[in-house]
Amino acid sequence: MLVAPSWREVTVLRSVREVIIGYAVALLVASSAVGQDDRGTVPLSSILPTKGVLSIVPWSVSGGDLVCVVSQKPNKGGPVAVLTTKTLSIYRKRGSRLMRIYRFQTPDTLLNMFPLGELDARLLTTWTGGSAYHIRAFAYVDGRVQQVLEAGSRGMPEVIIDENERESILVTQMQMTSGQWSRTPTSETDIYRWNGKTYEKVGPVPWAKRFQ
Repeated sequence: MLVAPSWREVTVLRSVREVIIGYAVALLVASSAVGQDDRGTVPLSSILPTKGVLSIVPWSVSGGDLVCVVSQKPNKGGPVAVLTTKTLSIYRKRGSRLMRIYRFQTPDTLLNMFPLGELDARLLTTWTGGSAYHIRAFAYVDGRVQQVLEAGSRGMPEVIIDENERESILVTQMQMTSGQWSRTPTSETDIYRWNGKTYEKVGPVPWAKRFQ
């Protein structure tokens, strides 16, 4: 099996973020999509770079081109340490406007967000909160966006691709070694294999045998 490409950070530099945002908006303007249940529309300009927008990533699915936006409300004079709610909104284009078809909220901090393939792949997101990583994946199944994975660990996940171009997400439970969380020969790994509809959990298996 092949190890997937390295993680792509999409929130670190403003210049990188603006390139992604520009590409996503251009993609929306140029494409058309089939409508779903209208949960309210917004103009394209509403997701352009603002203080509250953390990341924008395009996501191509059979039902049309989507755009995924993570945002947070600015902290209005409160303590900096106060947790703010982050919102993942997924939109499709409807005429000259965007229709939100999915929303997910969390107090966690976004690390990265990207599709696992060119078309009809899962959207993988990684967050931090409570001294742990939170791994959440979303899929476009039967014309709707659904959350299909929720997992946590003190270590970042791994992604592998099989001969059928289906991915598995590997989440290893770290162990404290010499004062830090590490993967060790006695660590165990949960394997989540995509079956076309959802992720099937396999394991846990010994960390040293996770690729077998």
